[in-house]
Amino acid sequence: MDAADNRFPPVDGRVTVLPPLPGGLECSVAFAGHAVVATAMTEQVVYAQGPDGFGESLSADFLRHLAGPKG
Repeated sequence: MDAADNRFPPVDGRVTVLPPLPGGLECSVAFAGHAVVATAMTEQVVYAQGPDGFGESLSADFLRHLAGPKG
């Protein structure tokens, strides 16, 4: 909601992990220099995949991991 009001996360290359969205939806959203991942996975599982706020959070390998074995 902050981004809709022109308030964006810091440009620090980091990834913020949040719980899944309503209905169990999971996603990765990238801003300029920061990413937000909403998922049922633990932070440790997410960070072990090496996403970053500079594009890796939208890489095909990370998104496949986020989607899980059944996509």
